[in-house]
Amino acid sequence: MSRSVWKGPFVDSFVLKKAEKSRESGRNEVIKIWSRRSTILP
Repeated sequence: MSRSVWKGPFVDSFVLKKAEKSRESGRNEVIKIWSRRSTILP
């Protein structure tokens, strides 16, 4: 069952930390994660 639209996307905190770390380092690499409950945000 998918998540309600009015609730908005859910992203785990560790995924956000990895993305922020990657952004700060200036690298443009693929981030590999295994989190089924997270939504991929552009």
